Amino acid sequence: MKRVSARLAVAAAALLLTASSVGMASASPTTATSETAAPPQECVAKYTPKEKVPGEPTELVLTSYGCGDVTAAGKTAIKAWADADYKGDSVTLDLNDWNGTCDIDGYRWDTLPPGWDNRISSFRAYDTCQGVRLYEDTRTSGQCGSWEGDVTNVGVEMNDKASSARAADRKKNC
Repeated sequence: MKRVSARLAVAAAALLLTASSVGMASASPTTATSETAAPPQECVAKYTPKEKVPGEPTELVLTSYGCGDVTAAGKTAIKAWADADYKGDSVTLDLNDWNGTCDIDGYRWDTLPPGWDNRISSFRAYDTCQGVRLYEDTRTSGQCGSWEGDVTNVGVEMNDKASSARAADRKKNC
């Protein structure tokens, strides 16, 4: 009996030594760790249109911006996401004092809201603002991508590169 107990003790010690050498000594089946990703952050940027100049896009002034538990009081023109397929963090571009109608000249965001420079990967266009252009530089300059309607992926040409935007009632070339 002493011989069996000694063999079991040696076998147990060898098993424990082997487990610790591969990093399993402290792991137990009931203490598996699982890291959960933070939920996507939703932000709302509210803009007020400047006075309309005939033949020019209406410039917009950022009047408020917030993330987390925010509500949209204006009309949504564009909602953009940091990842393709409308996933990840998002920002809603709302317009105060807006009737929901884009014309051929549309609206111009000379800069994107704080934290959204070079982040957009997908977007949805709302109401009659179906023609969306994203620009690589501020003040709607530099390389440009143009789309109509909702876009699940802006593609390699504009992914994470947009610094300003325009929206109009139809797609226009850059």
